[in-house]
Amino acid sequence: PRAPIAPVAEARISERDDAWVEDELRSLDAGAREVLAALAICGRAWLSVDQLSEITGSSELALMLAELERRGLVVRDEDRYRLAPPAHGPLKRLLASVDVTDRALRAFIRIAEDGRLTLDDLDAVVELTGIAAQTRRWKELLRLAEAAETTLSTTHRVEEWIEIVERRRVAARALRDRDAERRAERELERLGASAPAGVGAGPHVGMSMLWPRR
Repeated sequence: PRAPIAPVAEARISERDDAWVEDELRSLDAGAREVLAALAICGRAWLSVDQLSEITGSSELALMLAELERRGLVVRDEDRYRLAPPAHGPLKRLLASVDVTDRALRAFIRIAEDGRLTLDDLDAVVELTGIAAQTRRWKELLRLAEAAETTLSTTHRVEEWIEIVERRRVAARALRDRDAERRAERELERLGASAPAGVGAGPHVGMSMLWPRR
């Protein structure tokens, strides 16, 4: 196995990445920075061009994404994009904002309620429900989680669904929506019964499950 990186070396790598990203950002226009901000908010999820357009309000993104990929700031997998790993941490620190978070949540709520989500979008739903929990946007969390569950199959990636539904239960409780809380509890029982060994759901799920993964 590869030896772990020493803390001092890790710090130097982080400083180098920060400096490189800051240099790149200074040479980009506002539209490109908005695309990077949207990807930063959605963490390690792969987003389609249409989803990025919905978040940013920009329709002509193909050339911009190609340039960001050429610069090493984003990576592509077929028709989906996410931040390149070295750029993710610095860009999230530099670009994540309340406004971008709100736009990403609203966009994915529309996408989910329109039935346009696919299982490829589950990572984005996990990330955004985690951010919504962290920032106590309970109404948005509940709408996104319920719409995603209606649209997508919950028989795959059960562990991620347990995270989402647990957050949904906490949101319902915070909103004092007893019906929504009961629906979430029933779903957690069902998911817990179908989960792999060692993965459970119940009333005492750890609070760390509420927040986005690092």
